[in-house]
Amino acid sequence: MRNRHTWHATGLMLALAAAPQPVSAGDAGRLQLSVHVVADARVPRDVVERAKPETARIYQHIGIDVVFVDEPSADTITVRVVETPMKDAKGFAMGVSPRSGGQIGGLVYVFYSRVDSYARQHAKPVPQVLGHVMAHELGHLLLPYGSHAKSGIMTAAWDRKQIEQIGRGWLSFTKEQAEAIRARTAALRRNRVAPAVLPLYSTAAVWP
Repeated sequence: MRNRHTWHATGLMLALAAAPQPVSAGDAGRLQLSVHVVADARVPRDVVERAKPETARIYQHIGIDVVFVDEPSADTITVRVVETPMKDAKGFAMGVSPRSGGQIGGLVYVFYSRVDSYARQHAKPVPQVLGHVMAHELGHLLLPYGSHAKSGIMTAAWDRKQIEQIGRGWLSFTKEQAEAIRARTAALRRNRVAPAVLPLYSTAAVWP
């Protein structure tokens, strides 16, 4: 995800003037996605905790209940919030989802300092933006390789109009993305598949 001066970032947006409609339990049944969040000791814990409901809300719209766990299991995806990006992070990226071709990873990184700066520049609550960035990076692991899109939260670039739609809670996945994410989530739960952890970054001090 990129955050450029015209505001390139990781999650982006439905160009609709109305809020997306959630998938009802009666339509497709509820699925659960297990997520473990850890953060660098320098990252404000309260901000991360307040970001979690934002991430959960986005996935609830597509019929998936995000379950935040303290101890990861075989089908858990880990979100690691680090204070600063690694040296080789591209451009103004606010996060990264390590994966190799068709291999699905089980770990994503979010760069808190860049999220904080982006949110403040646009006068938006940091937890709200952080929650959307986490949702976007999780989406990369649940969608096919190269999953940036022209619309929806998986768009690679945010502009001012889109950041305002984040503030209204209208940013979501497209219908096609939602279907693909639900299929992958169902496979993880059904097969208890352990996503591959592809190491990219480490930090000594984290909280569970």
